[in-house]
Amino acid sequence: MIGFKQQYFSYSQSYNDQLEMIGTPEGADIVNFQFESDYHFDFSGRGLFRGDLFYHELVRSKVPENNSFIYPVVVPDSKLCYDKAILLFHGLNEKSWDKYFVWAGYLAKRMNRPVILFPLAYHMNRVPKTWSDPRTMGEIANLRKNDDGRTNVSFANAALSTRLQFHPELFIYSGLQSCYDVLHLIDQIRQGKNRLLSANAHVDILSYSIGAFFSQILMLANPSNVFDRSKLFIFCGGPTFDKMNGDSKYIMDSLAFKSLLELKHRQKLKQIKKQVFATKDKTLIDTWPGLELMMYEKRDRRKREALFDTMKDRLYVVALEKDSVMPVDGIVKTVRGKKGNIEVPVEVIDFPYTYSHEQPFPVGDDKIQNLVDRSFTVVFDKAIDFFQKSASL
Repeated sequence: MIGFKQQYFSYSQSYNDQLEMIGTPEGADIVNFQFESDYHFDFSGRGLFRGDLFYHELVRSKVPENNSFIYPVVVPDSKLCYDKAILLFHGLNEKSWDKYFVWAGYLAKRMNRPVILFPLAYHMNRVPKTWSDPRTMGEIANLRKNDDGRTNVSFANAALSTRLQFHPELFIYSGLQSCYDVLHLIDQIRQGKNRLLSANAHVDILSYSIGAFFSQILMLANPSNVFDRSKLFIFCGGPTFDKMNGDSKYIMDSLAFKSLLELKHRQKLKQIKKQVFATKDKTLIDTWPGLELMMYEKRDRRKREALFDTMKDRLYVVALEKDSVMPVDGIVKTVRGKKGNIEVPVEVIDFPYTYSHEQPFPVGDDKIQNLVDRSFTVVFDKAIDFFQKSASL
């Protein structure tokens, strides 16, 4: 039995982003790598930007942490070089790797592969620490609570809510930067610049929540055929953008989500596309088709379904019955198609305890930890079985 709670706190207490290598009591090493994003596109535009102090701190200020940051790799033995790895992508509005270290450690030790925990743009350690400070963000949350009777306002989502309320297009632009950076990461591996991986290392993906959306964009667009052989395991994710529900005290408040839904309008996306293509950057332009295919369930459905059909042996999805953020129906219609005839495996599980999308494996109640351990093992053993079949492809 894994002992999820014990490992959660063990990794949390052991990890130090100031050290190059951390040995953990769980028997895996964590190696920190420095990453410099050379993404240099500024889509902020010109014009009148009017807002309160918090708007100017959170939206109009530069965020150097987003372009120079650490990404941790959980590895069975940091002295070795491996020819297979897994990229792990997290959920929206997350600022801590704590739960993911348990996920990565389980995969790394049982599959004997490094697991790369790569932060998406403006998430995790790619933002100032003040963005997750309860006192500072509490001030913003209190101000937001006073407006419009909005719901799900919290210090945990105050930063993202403020940013997306005024500029929902940041959702697209930060996603494109994430794609840009991941492709740069893959290129670094191919150049032999990661000492844990051989230059021809095979890379698969495990993604959760919005990380799944991001991964699907990469797999569908497949710039420079980078992901021709990669397999993708999705947990708690998979629907098109218009079938997600981000209204949550852990993700964004109701007003921010309402603003985000402006991206449903075709004209809004056309404006963003025009700016992206004006850069004439091949990586961004080659990534854009994947984004378009994952935005709306009914648009370009046949093209999206045809692509998913070609990768049906490289895609596996586990969804949760009571997930209100990434609803099962939206997941199934996206990856299996309108008629349900795309043979992508989708397993829907209902854990025997109170869970949520944001906390599928809660650590706060000792009475259910045995069930949490068993539920975690069921999900991640499915991932291991799926990835281990890649050698026969």
